[in-house]
Amino acid sequence: MLIIQDALGYKELGELIANKGWIEYISRGPQREPFYPFLISISLRIADTTHFSFITIQKGQQLLFLFATQLLSYKLLRTLKVKPFLVSLAVLYIGFSPALINTYLCLFSEIAILPFVIATVIQCSNVWKSIHSYTQDNGSSAKSLIFNGLLLGLLFLILTFTKGIFEISLFILFIPFMVFAIKGIQKKERLLWQSNILIILCLLTTFFLPLNSYKYANKKYNGTFALTNRASFALFGNLRRRSEKITSKSLASAYAFVVGEAFCMETIDPDSCRFWSYHASDNFAGQQRLEYLDLTTSETDKHFMTLAKKELIKTPFNQILFASVETLKMFFFETPNNIGFVVYPRWLDNLYHKPKLMYSFTFLMAFMSLFSFIFSIFYVWINRKYFNFTSFNIKSTLTILSILLLMGPFIGLHSLFFVLPRYANPIIPLHIILIAFCLNNILHKTRKD
Repeated sequence: MLIIQDALGYKELGELIANKGWIEYISRGPQREPFYPFLISISLRIADTTHFSFITIQKGQQLLFLFATQLLSYKLLRTLKVKPFLVSLAVLYIGFSPALINTYLCLFSEIAILPFVIATVIQCSNVWKSIHSYTQDNGSSAKSLIFNGLLLGLLFLILTFTKGIFEISLFILFIPFMVFAIKGIQKKERLLWQSNILIILCLLTTFFLPLNSYKYANKKYNGTFALTNRASFALFGNLRRRSEKITSKSLASAYAFVVGEAFCMETIDPDSCRFWSYHASDNFAGQQRLEYLDLTTSETDKHFMTLAKKELIKTPFNQILFASVETLKMFFFETPNNIGFVVYPRWLDNLYHKPKLMYSFTFLMAFMSLFSFIFSIFYVWINRKYFNFTSFNIKSTLTILSILLLMGPFIGLHSLFFVLPRYANPIIPLHIILIAFCLNNILHKTRKD
């Protein structure tokens, strides 16, 4: 485990919590999302009281997260009635995926979120099941419904406190509950609208109250009502870069960069490819920041957001085009660029540096992930007739819908920014689950025909 770049920043934040507490952490902010630094602070405290090093303890903690992800993925795949062979294959792959192994061995927050992403999907399924029970037993299962709703909100809070972008996902997840509530009111089905409104209230209680309390703490101590303050700087820098004139070479290098920076430099040229690295977008934003040195953090944030909106309005075609290019990176998660900051055994390192083998694997996994994602969208659309609570055929359909409602906003919002390879890591297990689900349905249909 090499602690450099962002990893060093995470360790410093963990030390801040461990040594000086939460008030100091918040007052120096807005900082990064707090959950992963909190986990690091736990490892640091254990290291101080035992003979084990911090790295040993942290690696053990992160191995538990990876193992928990495998167990929860197994449970979710069984819920979706995927064949045992495909379940085993998917669970094994999650444990041996080059991208996920690298995540486990790096001091980045993506590893901490993996099991909670799967747990959130499972809990969504439990919520749908509770709504079904509530509508069938005349409301006698209200306690189970409320418990599942509160737990779902708590899981979303953990997701958001690890990756702030998930805050938007919960708003998207509200849509099915609101649709069913409105449908229940229109059809005068009291139990249907009542159960869905209860879930919405539960989510507001265990998600929005703690989240807004944390934001108010940031407002009190540093004048910014926000979870973090990194979004506006990165957003403007990336939108400003995309507003440059499009040439055939710049477009080709943008697409080549999807596979990885090394691939782009090998197939196009270094100068064209560097334009699509995070250095270029940070330079655009960094130059603009020089004009805001006398402003507060909150004022700087507002100025960057205003400039970002102007760039979006000025070159809408460029922004849509390059957002679609950036979206593809979320499916190229097994890129060799995702293998970094880890010292591997020589034989494994040599394997990773065989270009033809690794790029073939990268394109294969990207194709399977993109195909299964599109397949799942069509699956939900075709089975929309099951969006009722008279039978529980709805279970698989709404479970897949829950996965898509998590993945869709996550992918879409990242498309506005520069996507580092590791940004896709939180949804890799969901990609693998959708691939297994897709193969299961295709094989089942083939045998049936």
